[in-house]
Amino acid sequence: MKKTIIGIFTAILLTSCYATKAPAIRTGMTIEEFEKKAKHEEIVTMDGDWTIYKVIYGFNAQNTRFYYFKNNKLVKMDSGQRKTDYRVRIDTN
Repeated sequence: MKKTIIGIFTAILLTSCYATKAPAIRTGMTIEEFEKKAKHEEIVTMDGDWTIYKVIYGFNAQNTRFYYFKNNKLVKMDSGQRKTDYRVRIDTN
């Protein structure tokens, strides 16, 4: 009984992490191909010929990737730009 419970727990743990793995995405893909491979994609913007998707991967959603489509073809992938850190100025007057 104990081995069965450990086996079930291990199977659940392994399959729960599988969904957060980044899929094999390549430039030149169409939006339809991308949507079939990517999970949890979110449209950031649709502006003229450009469509930008945001996908969060990894355990605890630690990795964010942006996918840029122009005329229905993937042309660029990146991690986006980090917002500027806050800077504190201390006056010693």
